[in-house]
Amino acid sequence: MTTIKAISDNHFFHENIIRYCNRPFQSNDDMTEQMIRMWNESVEPTDIVVHMGDFVCGGSFSRLKEVVDQLNGYKILITGNHDGHSVTRFRRAGFDRVFKHRWSLGMYTFSHRFQTKEYLEEVGSRYNLHGHTHKHQYGDPYFSFCVDVIGYNPVPVKVDLTEEQLKNESGISTPEIYTRVI
Repeated sequence: MTTIKAISDNHFFHENIIRYCNRPFQSNDDMTEQMIRMWNESVEPTDIVVHMGDFVCGGSFSRLKEVVDQLNGYKILITGNHDGHSVTRFRRAGFDRVFKHRWSLGMYTFSHRFQTKEYLEEVGSRYNLHGHTHKHQYGDPYFSFCVDVIGYNPVPVKVDLTEEQLKNESGISTPEIYTRVI
């Protein structure tokens, strides 16, 4: 059993998300600063964080890298629909592992959008840890880790996976999987 930290839908650089989701921030800069602070208060440098997509919405590479460089932890990203940068770009920005849209490993599917029960059965997943739904929590087997549901900072989740599996196994994913060599 390993404890990971899970989160999704920060939407860094997306000014309008504050209004759309009624987020308690004064501006995009305030949201960025506060979410970086809350992340680092919740995540130790040795923790594994799985981010289920929509990390950003726009923004330059230098701004993306600046944010990623400030965040604690071994960072795994499952890209979301607003993550317009290429997988390689996210890797270069500092994510340790990057998967396109979903990653199934053991009894878990980590994804941006929740997956169908048929897909979960096909890949042998019991749980779908996901983002995208912002204000909605659907319940077993679907667990949303959108910041608007969990309170803006990564939360601990016990998974029946080893640190080795999380850092090295490809599992079942879309063809584009990239791992940064440390």
